[in-house]
Amino acid sequence: MVDSTDMDRDGSDIEVDLNNDLDTNTSNLNKENGEDGFECQQRTDDEWFRGFFESDGEHEDEFDGFDVEWKTSNFDERNERTYSEIGASTFVHPENALPHNYFELIWGQDLWQHMVTETNRYAEKERTRNPPPPFAPCWVPVDIPAMKAFIGLCFCMGVLRLPSRNDYWRVKKRMFRTAFNTIMPRDKFNLIWRYLHLTDNVAPPPARPDKLKKISMLKFKGRLGFRQYMPLKPTKWGIKVWTLAESETGYIHQFQVYTGKEENQEKGLSHRVVTDLIGHLNHTNIRVFMANYYTSPALLTDLCGVYACGAVRNNRKGLPTALLPRNVMLDKHEFLVAQKDDLSCSIWQDKKYVMVLSNFHSPNDMGTVNRRSGNPTQRSVKVPKMLADYQKFMK
Repeated sequence: MVDSTDMDRDGSDIEVDLNNDLDTNTSNLNKENGEDGFECQQRTDDEWFRGFFESDGEHEDEFDGFDVEWKTSNFDERNERTYSEIGASTFVHPENALPHNYFELIWGQDLWQHMVTETNRYAEKERTRNPPPPFAPCWVPVDIPAMKAFIGLCFCMGVLRLPSRNDYWRVKKRMFRTAFNTIMPRDKFNLIWRYLHLTDNVAPPPARPDKLKKISMLKFKGRLGFRQYMPLKPTKWGIKVWTLAESETGYIHQFQVYTGKEENQEKGLSHRVVTDLIGHLNHTNIRVFMANYYTSPALLTDLCGVYACGAVRNNRKGLPTALLPRNVMLDKHEFLVAQKDDLSCSIWQDKKYVMVLSNFHSPNDMGTVNRRSGNPTQRSVKVPKMLADYQKFMK
């Protein structure tokens, strides 16, 4: 057991010794330099304070990742992590499986039942409110097999185009004939078309109205609060949809419909869209490639366990000043690269400047792209790997 008196005495001795040493050093400096005691004392304290931050060559790696400026040389290598999930299909059909077996993996039994329930509900209410005339076709509540036949005929109409819907049931010899009437009578198809419904109109409205509770076509010219005009698109009027798709097959993994401007959007629409679409993939180390509308240093820094790469607009905040087009003069197919913490950025001169930003590529990694440059045959051009990967996976 330690006596508290001894602790106090020891502490007092140490304090006196330090003060004595400091006074002695200060006195000696005053004599040698002939300076005022206060100024010399301040210089000594400053040197003593800076000693805490001087590196002795040990444990320098503890402060990696805290660079405050972009650098264009002496790059740090990246330790890339692999994708942590199991990819590919989660269900394998036998070799003799039919096309509808694969379709059922997407369009499940729950959706069929929902369509049947809401269509019958809507038909009953409409026919009660507005009774049809006596000579009108009789309505028979639809079931799942009938709904499947109806949707199948709709798919066929999308492949085989005829002037009128009733033309698919024509039986005159001089006109093109189909087998539609062997699958479903025309009157029954028209009734299901009339009453097809996917939502309950009398259900209590949610606290936040859902603008997407009714299904609409992407190409749309009618009245709609979130219809968009995109002059550079082949379909100029329609509904804007954000998609997360597999890069080689184009298979849509996740999508979101744009329903108009939102309030309280702190980091911008593009930032919000990306984080919404890939939120369920956080901490999986998946690689995502995106167009310049979405890419920014702030977004790539905020992603949680998601690797991202994309073309970037040169007016985004936080880009390296040395790589901005106004500050560089590059010949055809020349490039520059820069690095800051986990971010790597490159600028490449093609027909115009192309900037790419990545949070997983190393600035030292190189790749190739094919270019003609006025020649009939293509040749390989050396570029940063982040640019080569962007062109490969965004195509």
